[in-house]
Amino acid sequence: MKNVLSKHKQPENCSNMSVPRANQEIWTPLDAFKRKADLSLTNMQQALQKAIFAIAKVCSEISCDGNGKSQDRKEIMSSSVDAEWLF
Repeated sequence: MKNVLSKHKQPENCSNMSVPRANQEIWTPLDAFKRKADLSLTNMQQALQKAIFAIAKVCSEISCDGNGKSQDRKEIMSSSVDAEWLF
């Protein structure tokens, strides 16, 4: 999964999109079970975020460049499959 997640970087126009972290004052008193549950949700949010980035990349690549040529279909297919897998 890390391989797929690492392929989809955050687009420049999505700089405010981030997975929130628990406040240290809240995190410290949590028992191990609740910390594990929070980390599990954080991992799920990160995977969803990367799927959104992959879909945004597909949308960008489907659009034509300035010369009216469509972008690389192999790259579009790869990003689409990654997004589907992450969902």
